[in-house]
Parts: sequence; structure tokens; C-alpha cells
Amino acid sequence: MFTSKKKDRQKLFQKAMLSKDKRVLQRRSASPDGGRFFSWTAFFLWFSFGIVSGYIFFFSPVLTLSLVEIRGESILPHEEYRKVTGELIEGKYIGFIPRNNFFLFPARTIEERLIEEYPKLKQVTVTRVFPTTVSMYIEESPFLFQWCSGGPCYGVRGGRAVPLPPTEEPRYDSIRLSIIDESALPVSFGKELPVEEYFESFGFIYREIQNTLSLGLERSAMTPSKHARELTLRTTEGWTIAIATDREAERSVRALQVFLEEYQKDHSDRSALVSVDLRVEGKIFFADKAAPIAELTPTPDTKK
Repeated sequence: MFTSKKKDRQKLFQKAMLSKDKRVLQRRSASPDGGRFFSWTAFFLWFSFGIVSGYIFFFSPVLTLSLVEIRGESILPHEEYRKVTGELIEGKYIGFIPRNNFFLFPARTIEERLIEEYPKLKQVTVTRVFPTTVSMYIEESPFLFQWCSGGPCYGVRGGRAVPLPPTEEPRYDSIRLSIIDESALPVSFGKELPVEEYFESFGFIYREIQNTLSLGLERSAMTPSKHARELTLRTTEGWTIAIATDREAERSVRALQVFLEEYQKDHSDRSALVSVDLRVEGKIFFADKAAPIAELTPTPDTKK
């Protein structure tokens, strides 16, 4: 009996001591000094993490872009594009954040500047390759087109007039194609100029006629106005070709080929030709010194 009472007293004593220890720990954790210590420690750790992250994000040489890779064919040397890119990533934002940082690299700004400065560029895509490389893909138009109408000549991008390199720039002489608007309606920089179909037709026919028919063309064409949807091209032999810009240029080239084959059956050369009119689908009108106006109706094969 005495042993049982002794065990009960020991259990009560142990329970009381455990309760006392818990209360002490609770008072310590709730004390102002303990809470302040843990708060300052957490703040210091997060502050240190922020400093290190900020350094890596903005200033670490590991993330400094230094290599510019360019893909795509161009009439201009790639070094010229690298120079423009280098100028745009020099310096710092707000005086101390480097522009050539991997995360802050102004890719969009570079694309816009290159397109603006080099109107022959059709597309520019600039991307970052971790950790230090700038990758640039360029696509050039085969020709530098210009629209001339009662004043300075302009290029066209996105349906609007854009400035062109000066005419004395010799690097573009061999690829500069001009369309002269005989209405002489003035054109202004930045204004709408929806004439891309004229350029597409002129460029295709200029290239294909020389390649497939061995016939030279002058680098200037004429149109009554930007609403006429027709062009008149002059050959190096002196006669002209009239085409419709809303007709597939390939069909116009094919029709001209058929006409020249038929014409040469009765003529030893083309010296008597004055003009060939391909504007009407399914018909070819022509004029020479012997026949001011004549018509050739293509065979079904010609219309394909």
C-alpha cells in the first residue's frame, strides 16, 4: 500500500515539473528580447539575399552580353550591324545599371533602330542566348524600292512612307528600283502609302524577265497613279511593257514569253517593237513600226 502511494506522488511531481518547464519556455519565447532577436535575424538574412540577388541580376560579369552572332545574307557587311548593336548596349540605365546585362538587354530597341536605319532590311529578330551571346537573324529584300511622286522619293514599310538612304550611297545602286507616280501627288514621311503590290510586281518581273528571257529592264517604272494598279516598264532595247499589278506577275512573264516566241517567228529581231500591253487577262496587245496596234490572243496553254 505504501509503495502504491509513493508511485502516485512521483507521478504528480513529474507532471508538475513538466508543466513548469513548459511555462518557462513559453515565457522565454514570448519575451520581447527573444522575438526581437529572431526578427532581426530573419531581416538580415533576407536583406543579404536581396543584395546578392541584385548584384547577380544587374552587375555580375557572368551575365554581361559580349558576343554578337549574325545569321542571314546581306549586301552590307555584318560588322556594320554589329557596330549599331554595340552602340545601343553601351552605357548605363539611370547612371549605374549596365545596358548589356542579360536581363535588361534592349532587343526590341535594336530591332527598331536597324529597321529604321537600313530600309533594305525586311526583318530583324534579336534574341539572347544565355549567358553572354546576342543572336541576330536578318532578312533583306532583294531590292531597295523607292516611290517617287512630285518630290523626294520614299520607301514603304507597313503601308507608310519611310526615308531612304541618300541617292549618292553607292552600295545600293545595283539594287535600287524606282517607281515614278506620274500624277505627282505629294508624299509625306509617315503618311499612308499602300503600294506594296507595285513593288512586288516590279521586283518579280525585273528579276524573272532578265533570268528567263535574257531581256534587260531599266530600273525605273512608271504608273499613272498609286490607284491605277498598273505599271509600265522600259526594256534596254527601247520598247515598253505594260502590266497590271493586281494580276499574278508570273502570268505576265509567261504571257510575254509566249508573245516574244510568236513575234520572232515573223521578225528577225525586236528592233521594230514599240510596246507590249499585258494588262488585259487573256489578251496581248502590241505595237511596232509596221502595225501601230495589233492583238495576239494567247492559246489555252498561255493562260495556265
